[in-house]
Amino acid sequence: MLVSPEQGTLKVPDLLYILLVNYEREVDMMECTIEKNTAACTCTYDSCPRKGKCCECVAYHRSKKQLPGCFFSPEGEASYDRSYRRFIMENT
Repeated sequence: MLVSPEQGTLKVPDLLYILLVNYEREVDMMECTIEKNTAACTCTYDSCPRKGKCCECVAYHRSKKQLPGCFFSPEGEASYDRSYRRFIMENT
């Protein structure tokens, strides 16, 4: 069970905030390696124009209030349900 940050464990919305906000802050310091990213990408949507471009992928899904497929289990990713609700369901 998730408890408050005061008790030592983050609530899922706090975790999402940390993942998304800290990601944006670190993007400027990172070098994009599309070939390496593409090889490791777990997204099964083969015709995605953002495959291997993690910064673009995160920005796209964030604009839709979603998470990228790599945040999910293989079963969750294959459902194409990128909602926060699905993420929370898989991680609680």
